[in-house]
Amino acid sequence: MAPYLNICDGLGFNLIDQEVWQLSTFLGYVVGRNNEDDLEAFDVVEAGAALGVRLRYQAGPVHYSGSVRTPVTGDVEGYQVTLRSSWRTPLSDTLSLSLGPGITYSSKQWTEDLFNVSAVESARSGLAAYSADAGYLRARLGGAIPIE
Repeated sequence: MAPYLNICDGLGFNLIDQEVWQLSTFLGYVVGRNNEDDLEAFDVVEAGAALGVRLRYQAGPVHYSGSVRTPVTGDVEGYQVTLRSSWRTPLSDTLSLSLGPGITYSSKQWTEDLFNVSAVESARSGLAAYSADAGYLRARLGGAIPIE
């Protein structure tokens, strides 16, 4: 099992690490909500740790990955599913360019924990009470120049 550390997953271990396939498990971080300034009338949502699993496939310069994670500590519950694709090309012996899209789905419970406004919070903040009735989908387009 080869360990890795990255900003997306956290600390992970490759359970299967073949030429084109990787299966890993990871321990990552779930962001909470610090209630400062405009959010001080809301209850704090404590950050925590999350466990997850990731499957990755590499076909030449194109990489595909999918992961699922769920919090194990903190105030956020539920799960997130992330799908990513990227294209990588070398710029030099130590630098490469990586570009690609991604999509993340956060479950209803995850969304409620971060975005609901309770009756008590409504009274304190002056905002209307709100209850998320579904999860949410977030899309991204990113790039990086990793040093190898």
